[in-house]
Amino acid sequence: MPMWRPPHPDSRLRAQRAKVSAAGLLDPALRIVPFTGRDAELAELQAWCRERPRVQVRFVTGTGGVGKSRLAIEFAARLRRRGWACVWPEPDDSPAEIAAACRGGRVLVVVDDAAAHPRLAEQLGALAGGGEGRLRVILLGRTGREWWTRLRWACDLWAGPETVPTSQVHLAPPRTPVATMVAIARRAFARSAFARRSGVRRKLGPAGLAVPEVREGPEPAPVLDVHAAALATLLRGGGVADVSRGVGALLDVEREGWAAPDEEIAGAMLRGLEFGPARPSRGASGRAPAGRRTSPASGPGGLPNRLAELHVARTLAADLARVRACTTGLDAPQAFRVALFAHRLDVDDPGVPEAARLATVLLERVAEALPDDAEALARVLRLFGRRPLPRDVAVGLAERLTAVVGRRDDPDPAGPAVTPEVADATATLARALGAPETYDEVPPSAQEAVTAWRELAARDPDRYRVPLLEARTVMAGVLFGKGRYAESLQVSDEVASACRAAPAEERVWMDPMLANALNGMAISYDFLGRPEQVEVCHTASVATLRRLVARDPAAHEAMLALVLANTVGQVELGRAADVIDGLRESVEIRRRLTLRRPGEHEQYLAFALSNLSDAAAQLDRPAEAVAAAREALAIRRRFARQDPVGMRWLVAWSLAGLGSLLSDRGRAAEAAGLEEESVRIRRELAEETPQRYRDMLATSCSNLAVTYARLGRFTEALPLEEEAVGIRRDLAGRVPGRYEEDLARSLSRLSVRLTEANRPLDAVAPATEAVSMLRDLARSKRPHHQDGLAVALTNLATVLRSLGRAEAATAAVREAFALRDESVELVERERGRWSSPARSADVLVDIEEGGAPASS
Repeated sequence: MPMWRPPHPDSRLRAQRAKVSAAGLLDPALRIVPFTGRDAELAELQAWCRERPRVQVRFVTGTGGVGKSRLAIEFAARLRRRGWACVWPEPDDSPAEIAAACRGGRVLVVVDDAAAHPRLAEQLGALAGGGEGRLRVILLGRTGREWWTRLRWACDLWAGPETVPTSQVHLAPPRTPVATMVAIARRAFARSAFARRSGVRRKLGPAGLAVPEVREGPEPAPVLDVHAAALATLLRGGGVADVSRGVGALLDVEREGWAAPDEEIAGAMLRGLEFGPARPSRGASGRAPAGRRTSPASGPGGLPNRLAELHVARTLAADLARVRACTTGLDAPQAFRVALFAHRLDVDDPGVPEAARLATVLLERVAEALPDDAEALARVLRLFGRRPLPRDVAVGLAERLTAVVGRRDDPDPAGPAVTPEVADATATLARALGAPETYDEVPPSAQEAVTAWRELAARDPDRYRVPLLEARTVMAGVLFGKGRYAESLQVSDEVASACRAAPAEERVWMDPMLANALNGMAISYDFLGRPEQVEVCHTASVATLRRLVARDPAAHEAMLALVLANTVGQVELGRAADVIDGLRESVEIRRRLTLRRPGEHEQYLAFALSNLSDAAAQLDRPAEAVAAAREALAIRRRFARQDPVGMRWLVAWSLAGLGSLLSDRGRAAEAAGLEEESVRIRRELAEETPQRYRDMLATSCSNLAVTYARLGRFTEALPLEEEAVGIRRDLAGRVPGRYEEDLARSLSRLSVRLTEANRPLDAVAPATEAVSMLRDLARSKRPHHQDGLAVALTNLATVLRSLGRAEAATAAVREAFALRDESVELVERERGRWSSPARSADVLVDIEEGGAPASS
């Protein structure tokens, strides 16, 4: 076989010699269906080829079957007519062969299914310094993972003195109406010479070429799905062309011609084996039934990947025990192919709900089969990192990799102390470990990765800048997970500055780290009590992620949903109206992703719902708030049945949020049980990890105290608020600037609890202290600080009224009104739960009429 396959005419000739199945008519190399709907994409690629740089690389992402290969084939055909050479490397081609094929003139290199090329860095590296001719490289893939990121430092193409501009674009389904696409495809399939050999013409029903009813799904369908639906109606002799089920319908037709067992075919597909004679159902003669193939056709005109993925998903998801039978005795290359299959299943939903865990189960089998070989281990980890491997599997593979590389690369005393392989293995382990709660200190691999890449970057800054910044991004996350917020902020800030300072042609590599760094800064600023910076960093992170999602949705959409949902700080500032649309978008994204991968995304859906509930409550939308909070709690309780220890803090979070919401809405009896459970869980957590959970315990104690007071249980309420004050006073002393507002709020509430317990004289000191602290904060003229001061003044008035000091109480209430008048525009737009002017009015009427004091 030649080491590259020009798309025309050689592939057509090879396919003519092959046994083309009906599904094989979808092979883009055959070019059976006229190419339409991509004029803009072709024009943009042609303009890209005319740009000044001699060498450029473009990575085209898109779901399976969207038309990436066909676009490249048509583009290559046009360039060939203009005198370009077009080279299509295969995964097992040697770098020397590829370099020889690309010498001289103008060359287009197309790497189809780039993730399937385990030696891609070496293959592309062979193109470096290839002369003066113009070179364009197009990589095609469903999404970018570690294999894509590492090209920047592992491949010599980017390491030379010549700048190699690199871009990334996403290919969406064409805008051509689906009914038009179905009609064009049916005519093309029926009239094709291949259709005669594959039996399509014999199967044409009475309806002939009449355009059938077309049924579309909720989202734009890939081209392959449309063509599969059209072909299935031809083979069935009519019926509805259901695009959302087109691949499945065509697979059903294909399977009618197979004699080998489904499980055996699925095993061959997983291993990437050529379909040879199987063990079909046989009669007495030992031969397959007449007219039936033992297995799907392979090679040109064979079964498309999407159909193969669906067949594997259907066959193995029905009984996951079959996975073991299909993956027994894997060698290293076969294990990589199984991992690649899992990668495709992870990116593209095969439409089999029972297959949600199939990718994970396959990768567990891969991990068992892989030998202690550095390259074999690294190839699999580059496909995924931690997704969708279970964390323990990812860590296990990464630990094996670091051990093997450490043995293989013992430093030569005369050579460099660190090699890129050692640094990469250590960084892989750091990413897999993250910041697990069981560690008291930072995992050594996180710091070792930074140290290793920093040493390499000192020798070659341009080449190793990207992995160094990536390692520092991981370190920032680890530090944050350990409660070292100021250190995490500093690292994230330095990473963001370095990303912004990088050359424009590096943006494709830098933007993912910039988005992560900005998000890390926003979260750290929130924990450090610097709300103004939170909003700036959050907005910048969202804008960066939207650019990334436009290039590669599969890689970045989940992160966008996470950042959109991470708006607790803005909600606490009274900015719910600014973020609620983003929260709803986050919930929408997570719902869609959860349908495909519930185990991976449903917990994040609960996170988005919980924050949406807070925002909706602040905007006085109780129905939306309660519904979101209940759904979040239900999801977390369900996960807690599988992981009762790890899910405790999230269950407590939802309990606290829903309880506070119900209490504020006059349903204190229902709220009390939820908040009591939250206090119990958070008290356990605070005993185990005080630096992380004491603040949360204080919040639950304070909220439960308010609920008890609303139920008239004043004796039980007081010690809870006293505990909250004690915790927050200690935290404020340890982290200046972070907890003062929370402490002031608890002090103000404590004054009311003391008043309710008939201790008004004891209540004066905390009420006065709260007002004093909030006056200092209110000097910033931030509306939420002014509202907090207004609440504290109102509670002080309650205390003073109980002591008979009506004049002083009236003055405090009138000052509260004045503060609210100052921020009335924001109050009208974003009404916080603790900033209702009606509360001050009630107290003022109570004072002037001599009634009983109200409680906050």
